[in-house]
Amino acid sequence: MESFGSYLQRKRQELSFLAGFLARPPARVEAESIDAVIELKFRLGALLKAERVLANWSRTETNWAHGGQGFRIGPYDFRSDYQRADLTVAGPPIYGTLDRVGYREISTIYVASGMSALSVLLSAVTRVLPGVRLSVPAGAYGETVEVIASLGLGVEPDPGRSDVGMARDGPRVLLIDSFVPGRLTPPRLEGEPDLVLFDTSCLSTASARLQRVLSCATPAPVALVRSHTKLDSLGIEYGRLGSVVLLAPRRTDPRQAAWLGRLNDEIRRAVRLFGTAPVPLHFPPFGGHPRHAELSARRVARIIVNGRRIMHRLIGRGIPATSCRHGLYGVLRAPDRWTLDDARRVAGRLAATLRQTALPVRHAGSFGFDFLAMDGFPDPVSGRAPDTHAVRLAFSDVPGSVADEVSDRIADWWTANVLNIRSGLHAA
Repeated sequence: MESFGSYLQRKRQELSFLAGFLARPPARVEAESIDAVIELKFRLGALLKAERVLANWSRTETNWAHGGQGFRIGPYDFRSDYQRADLTVAGPPIYGTLDRVGYREISTIYVASGMSALSVLLSAVTRVLPGVRLSVPAGAYGETVEVIASLGLGVEPDPGRSDVGMARDGPRVLLIDSFVPGRLTPPRLEGEPDLVLFDTSCLSTASARLQRVLSCATPAPVALVRSHTKLDSLGIEYGRLGSVVLLAPRRTDPRQAAWLGRLNDEIRRAVRLFGTAPVPLHFPPFGGHPRHAELSARRVARIIVNGRRIMHRLIGRGIPATSCRHGLYGVLRAPDRWTLDDARRVAGRLAATLRQTALPVRHAGSFGFDFLAMDGFPDPVSGRAPDTHAVRLAFSDVPGSVADEVSDRIADWWTANVLNIRSGLHAA
């Protein structure tokens, strides 16, 4: 269990790292409490963005002052003419070397968010593979399912079920979603899919799980989609940013190579037509830095360790909770059917109660923060999702003693206010 002193030392390293990218760093970046760490990190993020806005004040949406000349933010090179529609970005590889798992990178396409990445990719797939059907796992992220439905794509039954035959009938895309509560290992299908679509948003870019999935996916082409807001900016939500990385097997036949080229072109076309090009100022200047990779890996590891500890204590207290496989958040399940508004109200009341005891908890969506976050969320294991909702508890890398206190107070409050059993000293 990480001590408070070790936590502060690690956080001071993160603060010093961020401050090092400022032209005018603050005189002092010390913090003596969790709340001070959270506030100072977000302030540093705001200063980083403000400096870059001032340095590039003449590069408006139309880039009128520079005639399409490129410019640079940290390790990223940008070039565009009109309203970012033709924006090209060159930067460090997102996932590092992929040769050892049998893949080579075709292209990296940045977009305005993770859902934008998924949307432009699926739109492009429908043009390259007419009549395509998706094999979607049970418990896939709710907005992913929404995008699939909005595009009118055909969906196969859950490929993880042993009683479902997956006979080959037209082009298929296999979705692997790091949000799902079950295993990430790709299911065995009859015949290879035309494309494996892998949402990596809940995994570190250097995750061993990512490497294992790619090892199992060979020889199908792969599209990695990602929201970078959650895990790739040291908890400060630096800016909305997403990406699509197209991978080809090391041995690609001419037919695959041809349609992967078409897919790349269609994705870029969709980015232009949908207006989902990224904002250059949302690219963190510390991206791709070896020190960033080290600090981020340590931070994510602590989040996962705390999550396991919290869920173990909650379940031990009889709280109906489910831990997600990725380890970044868990779900506090409702005793009956809740709407999304019901779940959000409960999350808000619970978070407000914990805040009164000076614990680093907020009522907020998303995950990957330096504080623990709660919000309403579709229940991934009820069997009635998306009709039934629960409270998502996003873990953070707080000291172990603080994680223990949060879990105990949640158990007291949930027992008294949701399960209606009067027990616990800290019931609201």
